[in-house]
Amino acid sequence: MNSKYDVIVIGMGPSSIFFAYEMIQKTNIKDKKVLLIEQGKRVEKRKCPIEELGKCTKCKPFCNITSGFSGAGAFSDGKLSLYNKEDEDIHVGGNLHRYIGVNETKKLIDYTDKIYLEFGADKKLEGTKNKARKEGIQLVDIPIRHLGTEKAHELYKKIEDYLEENNIEMKFETIVEDLIIKENKIEGVKVKNTKNEKEELYANKVVLAVGRKGANWLSDMCIKHNINTKTGIVDIGIRYELPDEIMKDINKIINDKFNLEIPVFIMTTSELENTLNHSPNWWGTDSKEIYDNLIFIIPPTKYNEVYNTIGEPSKDIEKIEEYNNSIFWSFDLSKYRKANWWIKTASTDIKDKITIRTANTMRKVLELSKQ
Repeated sequence: MNSKYDVIVIGMGPSSIFFAYEMIQKTNIKDKKVLLIEQGKRVEKRKCPIEELGKCTKCKPFCNITSGFSGAGAFSDGKLSLYNKEDEDIHVGGNLHRYIGVNETKKLIDYTDKIYLEFGADKKLEGTKNKARKEGIQLVDIPIRHLGTEKAHELYKKIEDYLEENNIEMKFETIVEDLIIKENKIEGVKVKNTKNEKEELYANKVVLAVGRKGANWLSDMCIKHNINTKTGIVDIGIRYELPDEIMKDINKIINDKFNLEIPVFIMTTSELENTLNHSPNWWGTDSKEIYDNLIFIIPPTKYNEVYNTIGEPSKDIEKIEEYNNSIFWSFDLSKYRKANWWIKTASTDIKDKITIRTANTMRKVLELSKQ
């Protein structure tokens, strides 16, 4: 049977995008029929309603933050984790180096980074090594190429255009309902669009690249079609903060157990309860238009240093009130991009001297700590 496509790829996250890029670079793409299928929207149409409405509207059928061209990366801060040239081992890429070797993995990281640069990624690299050592922290130190949310959108739009200009067909807002499997071979997919129109698409090869968002879908497909699976590695970043007077004992436990030297911030149950009991009446309400946060200032930093660095809160958009070296902070969700403290708590040097949690999170923490 002649297939309609040479290759069908399910998903349009980074792995699918780079698959299509490689097809363009390493095959006679004009003679190939390659189809990418995505349940979300084109990158230029991915907009979160919270920016205008100030609240989550639970977009149907899929969230614009997590679905669409380039995956969740389009709305993330856009960081590319690279590697240190002098290191013999490698700390990124999951288990890839175990399958193809460390040197080959490094070559692929360099190659991928080069492509991002060609499409407009910032040439500047960031890292943590010197600062971490200064603070007495032992970290896995790798270079980071920072894209930024807006830069990531621009970059992925250029890639999206490049793929279409080079004969890569893309179907958006399309769900893959099932795989077409005959004699233990995937021959195609059954799809449905937002108009509830269904069709069967066939190909010589079908690539499943659904990412984290599609993990449950992939699991369901494997169970339905009796395909064996194996659990992979998930990378998790952990941040610990701790006042100097009780840091040593906990650090010793962490160091002995995990061979890590990192600070931890701890507040007793009574201290947290006392702080929450002194919250202003405008903080921690049930309003869905207002976002309530509690900023914890990490010793030895004091409130005045934080305030002098950030400046006054934006009038009619946000409010702050200090208590016991913590700061109650609320802002209007619909205008958060104009909120001075929202901008500067993440972009100034003060960000490493504070940690921020929502009102609901801290109330839950207090509830759990009392059990």
